[in-house]
Amino acid sequence: MVNRKVLRLDDILLRIEDPEDAFTFSRWGDGEWRAVFGQYYGKRNCDMHRYFPEMGKELYSVLADKPDYIMGMQGLALRIFESRIVEQIERAGIGDIEWVDSDVFHQGSLHGHLHRIVASMNKRKVIMVGPPKLGAVNSHPTLPLNYWRFVDVPPRNAYLQKEAITDCVKAILTEYGKDEEPLLISVCASMPAEIILHEIYPLTKGRHTAIDFGSLWDPLVGVASRGYHRDKGTETLVNARSFSEHVTEAMEEGNEQP
Repeated sequence: MVNRKVLRLDDILLRIEDPEDAFTFSRWGDGEWRAVFGQYYGKRNCDMHRYFPEMGKELYSVLADKPDYIMGMQGLALRIFESRIVEQIERAGIGDIEWVDSDVFHQGSLHGHLHRIVASMNKRKVIMVGPPKLGAVNSHPTLPLNYWRFVDVPPRNAYLQKEAITDCVKAILTEYGKDEEPLLISVCASMPAEIILHEIYPLTKGRHTAIDFGSLWDPLVGVASRGYHRDKGTETLVNARSFSEHVTEAMEEGNEQP
């Protein structure tokens, strides 16, 4: 059995806003686990990224390296694959890892808090690593997400350009002045995001914050790539201005209150 620790939106936003509190947050959903299982080669995930055999092996290698940063587990992945996930966790020898709720940002957006997440991001100097569509997040008329540098990710089959993406981010970090303010790196690269975060970790550890934000920013550019985007509507998610606490799926699992 995999237990997910509740990760409260208020707590993670405080960490994001603090440039001295560097951390990496890797989020593992059903796509990453399908790739690790190695039985979906030739198929594609919901973003039309293909499952490549080498990608699955690299994702497993991330686990086998016993990462010492924040590891997020998706509720959907557990509902579908929990016994198989447990097998891979035991195989990798990471049974002692404390998994947290990977859906904290998306649950926040669903409950009207996207504006708060963007506001926290805008207090930092951001590198946006993502597909071309996200280049426009800084020009949204009412909720712009500002970034300092943009690193392009192919909108399909990003794994094929994983090395080039990683090298570009590494070059920026290597050239970045040691006396400059710490950076916040937003990675939106589908399943290879966890590999990219792991490979840049030697350069970010203790210095910069790096987070896999997945599809969180898509509503800012009018793209409804997830069910909750379509159910709520991208404009509704962007225009919502809630500050109320909300119950997440992980809270319900542990019978916790906001």
